[in-house]
Formats: sequence, C-alpha cells, structure tokens
Amino acid sequence: MAAIETSKPPSAGGGTKTLSTTETFKVTKLSKASRMPTGQALKSRAFDFHGRSWRLKVYPTGLDASSRDFVSLFLKCRTEPFRCLDATKITMEMKDRTDLFTVFDDATAPSSLVTADEGFSQGYARFARRRELEAAELCVGNDAFTVSITLVVTARPPINKPAFQVPRIFTNNKLPPLLPPSSRITPPPSLPPAVRAAAITASSSTTAEPEEVVTGSHKLVIDLFSRKKRILGFGECVRSRQFTVGGSNWYMKVYPNGCAGSIDTVSFALARGRSADPATTAEFTFEVETRTRALKSNTTTTNKSGEDKVMHTFDAGNPEQVGYHRAYEDLTDQTWHDTLVVRVGLGVFRNGPPPSPLLAQPPKLAVPPRDRADFLWLLKSEEASDSPVLRAELRALREDPDCAAWRYIEVDAEAVTPEAFEALLHVAYTDHLPDMDRGAAPTEERVQAFVLAADKYEMERLKLRTEEWVCTFVTVYTVTEFLSMAVRYDCQLLRDACVQFATPDHVWKLVKETDGFEELRLSCPQIVTQIESKQRQY
Repeated sequence: MAAIETSKPPSAGGGTKTLSTTETFKVTKLSKASRMPTGQALKSRAFDFHGRSWRLKVYPTGLDASSRDFVSLFLKCRTEPFRCLDATKITMEMKDRTDLFTVFDDATAPSSLVTADEGFSQGYARFARRRELEAAELCVGNDAFTVSITLVVTARPPINKPAFQVPRIFTNNKLPPLLPPSSRITPPPSLPPAVRAAAITASSSTTAEPEEVVTGSHKLVIDLFSRKKRILGFGECVRSRQFTVGGSNWYMKVYPNGCAGSIDTVSFALARGRSADPATTAEFTFEVETRTRALKSNTTTTNKSGEDKVMHTFDAGNPEQVGYHRAYEDLTDQTWHDTLVVRVGLGVFRNGPPPSPLLAQPPKLAVPPRDRADFLWLLKSEEASDSPVLRAELRALREDPDCAAWRYIEVDAEAVTPEAFEALLHVAYTDHLPDMDRGAAPTEERVQAFVLAADKYEMERLKLRTEEWVCTFVTVYTVTEFLSMAVRYDCQLLRDACVQFATPDHVWKLVKETDGFEELRLSCPQIVTQIESKQRQY
C-alpha cells in the first residue's frame, strides 16, 4: 500500500497573534497509488497545531469524477470545522527532488480552494494534472513526490477587562475636577494659514518612483521530449521549477502539443507562481539552445526564436502568457539525444508597468545656455545683430546702399524664406523662436528653411532652437521622420533625443510597426542598429 512519510519542523509564532507551521510529506509508491479508485485518499499521520489535530489527505486519482485526471490535496482539521476556527490561510506546494524549489503550488491549481467533509477539509480538487506530474522529472523521483503545506492561523487576542472599582461617595454634592488646574491641557495655537497650507501640500504630494527593470533568466532541460509529446495531450505541459526575478516567483511551461488555440505546435509560456502577489508587468523572450553534434556534448549554441519580446501584466486573472509557438518538426533538429533545452530571459518592471508609448511625453532637448544674458543691447547696438554674416551685409548697406547684394535676393533654392528670416531675427534678439504659427507641424520644408538660414548666416542658435521646436512634436508615429531629418541636416541634439525616445523596448516595438520604419531602416541603417544594440539583453 502506498505510504506517506511525515517530517515536522518546529512551529513558528509562539505567543504571537499569528501562528504558523510548515509540514512536509513524502508520498511514495506513486505508480501503485495511481491505480487507486477515484475518491480514495492517502492520509498522513496526524499532527497537532494551535490546539487542534490536523491531517493531510492526498487523492492520487482525484476527489470525484470531475477531477479524476488530477491529484487532489486537502488539509483536514480533525477537531472541528474550518468555519469555527480563527482566520486561516493554507499554502500547498509540490517540491522538486531537492525539496528546495516549487514545481506545483496554489497558483498552478486550475481551481480555487474548495471545502469538503462538511467543512472539516479545505484544499484543491484539481491541484496538479497527474500526467503533468509524472512528466515533471524534477518533481517526481524514485516513484515519489513531496508535498509541503504551510498553515497560518491568526489567533484571537485575549480581552483585557478593566478591574472593578468601588465608586467613591462624594459629600456636599460636589464632584472633583477631571484634572487639576496645573495639568489641564491647553490646545496649541492655530498654525498660520500659509504654514498650514504648506503642510497639507507636503503631506498629500507623492513622488513617483522611477521605472526600474530587474532582469534574470532560467533554463529548462526536458529529457525524453518525444515521449512526453506522446503522453501529454493538448493543453498539458511540462513545468520548470520556480525561480525568482524582481521579487516575484516565475516558472516556464512547455506544451508539447500546443495550447491557446494553437494545435500541433510546441507552445512556450511564462507563468507567475504566487497568485496572491500584486499585479506585475514583465517583458520576456524564449530561446531554444542547440547542442551541435560536431562539438562536444557540453558545448551549446543558442538559436533565437526570432520573435519579438512579449510584454504582459501578470495578476490573479492573467497568471500566464504564451511567448511563441514552434512547429515540432523544427525543434527535432535542435534536440540532442531527444533533449530539448529552453531558456527564458525576462525583465520585471518593479515599480509598475512602463508608461504607454502613445501617451509618452516628447523628449526634451537641452539647448546649451547662451553666453549673454541681456539681449536688449542688440536693439541699441549699431551692429543690430549677433550674426557675423548679417552684420557684414548691414554694414555694407550703410556704406553703399546700391551695392548691397542681399537687397536684390532672387527666389531660388538658396533663398531664405520670410518665415525663416523672421525666426532668425527673433532668435537673435530673444534667443527663442517667434510664437506665430508655432502650433503648425515642423514639415520638411520648414525645417530645411530654418536650417538653411542658420547655416547661411552662421546663426547656430537658430538651428538649436529649431531642433528644440521639432522635439515637441516627437511621437511614436513621427520619430522615424524626425530621425531622418536630423541625419540629413546634421542636427545632432535632435538625433540623440529621438534615439533616446525610441530606445525603450515597449516604444521601439510600436515604432517598428509604423509606416516610416522601413524608410528609416533603408536610409539610416546605422540609426536602427544603434537603437537595437541598446535593447535589453535577457
């Protein structure tokens, strides 16, 4: 008969309000237990905790007909029903062979915590699919597996009743004062309105934490992969042990016969291990490692999936996300001795998900400060401009008005448009572009005219202010166009700002889907290479 071995570590909590204990059970002779009738349980030895008697019940072939393909786990209070107890929390896990890592836990159970035995038992009728349990060599070893249960009870604190006091009898119908005059509390004077307003503002303001990405990776080695494909059905998987990245537990799931509407493929998914954790956003990618036969068996080369990184917010309602699907025939050429090696790399956004790229603020271009703080002198100066070229032409006009070349400018490719010339003068006097028609988009013609005027009159400030103006219009849909402009007109600050804006993974993914990406890739391949070289390496 199958047996359960029990080992109990010392309880924690002592006299505190919250008591906890962890019990570990080893279920042996699993192959024999798998032939037991549905609804028949293996029972552990009883253990005492919080003044009550407890026992683990393992149903190798399910609790009832609806769960016959699963292993069911239940914890039973042998003394009284759970509804009579204090606040109780149960965590159930199946450990790997080392008893250090979890392969199945509460979050992997397809159903919620259920109650049986008239309220005396709580557990999971569909905790772990039996075929998946048998396929997980890391979990099952020597025809046995280990179950760990953590039980937490919040005890009711004792009620401290005040001691009974005999009331005093006062004569002459006089009552003593509540407090002697010397000990009476005087309320503090009111704060000045300005101080009170500042205090309220300081207490209500919050500073958003900067986005932080914690990266990590994990490798899953699946032996006898073809055999597992024959044993497991559609929607059944091989799980990795759990690993921790960014404060959350994760595990990989490989479906040899597909899942999520993809039939006759091998599907790779990432899942979060703890259902009680807050929502967590992660970006991940899968790689299949190939063991080259011409090399030594311990030498591996990586064959990337070729798929983009996947971003997903994991919570109780969405604990799993498929990364990509591969045809089984494609993977057979990448196995060595029927062993498939899969690696997942992920980055976890610790301070919440990244901002939406469509709502992202445009980049801010840091224009170097001007060396003069007072621009009014230009209005009074006989020079009338800080542009050396324009200064020379104005001086020539005063000396010989009929010979001033700029007075007879013809409209051609080199001509400076009136708008660009006005912008040049405005920057010369105020170090800012004029406000007229500033809401209009910076078209190719306008940017070209401004840059041409800046180059012709050696007015570097006009070029810098033009780059700053263009930056205010940068979005996911326009960044490729402005990057091309920046390269054509040698606008280095604009180029750097656009590259910084497009570099985050979640932004670059949308940029590659825009109409202008292909043109940018063909005209400025060095820009695309620069951005992609900065993508997170998981």
